[in-house]
Amino acid sequence: TFEGSNYNFIATSETQIVLSAEDNGAGVDKIIYKIDGGKEQSVNKKVKKIKVGSLKTGKHTLEYSAVDYVKNQEKWHKVEFRHDSAPPDVELLVKGGEFRQDDVVYVSNAAILRIESTDDQAGVDTTFLRIDDNPDIPYTQPFSPPQVEGVHWFSTIITDRVSNQRIYKRKLFIDASPPATDFRLDGASYWNGDTAIIRKETKIVFSATDLESSVKTIWYCMDSLPCQIYEKPIQIEKDGNYKIVYY
Repeated sequence: TFEGSNYNFIATSETQIVLSAEDNGAGVDKIIYKIDGGKEQSVNKKVKKIKVGSLKTGKHTLEYSAVDYVKNQEKWHKVEFRHDSAPPDVELLVKGGEFRQDDVVYVSNAAILRIESTDDQAGVDTTFLRIDDNPDIPYTQPFSPPQVEGVHWFSTIITDRVSNQRIYKRKLFIDASPPATDFRLDGASYWNGDTAIIRKETKIVFSATDLESSVKTIWYCMDSLPCQIYEKPIQIEKDGNYKIVYY
């Protein structure tokens, strides 16, 4: 039998396998056993405990029997089990605006967060979630981040079916503010109301600032042409009226 955390013949490092024998006649002389087809071992007692943690992680075979004082030996028993010492794997997935830098996950307040946990051996048993100093709650479905802009702490505790546990913690920065985009004219120009009159040599330079997660891209659209990513100052060669939208 198993003494300690186990599930479907999967046991953790702290679990012990307990071999016991009874004999109503001459009495038990010894228990004999071998692991993974190795050398036969014996112990002169009615109970033998084998710590699973003394074995390598992975699959094992245990064979065992008992002998009484007049040399009667029962038939060999065989059991296969697995030593699982690995905690579950976990990842925080973000659907929506996300940017990772150093140890900080920047997310939009409109994003949806999801915890993905896997355990290839015993399987995941429980998943608990905590935001900042709030109490732990069971994780059951994707959730929205805190709506207050700034730094928040996300942590989750994942436990598998044999009590291996992983604690996963990340710093979140909730960014609810869009970047501020602007432009300047580098070269000859003249403003007539809200229309800029420029020469073909004049460069249109866009810039953007974001004090939280920083700027990823600047886009601009000219007249009815498809919008494109701004990479360098633009110049307009042909005379005429143009309308530029940027963000």
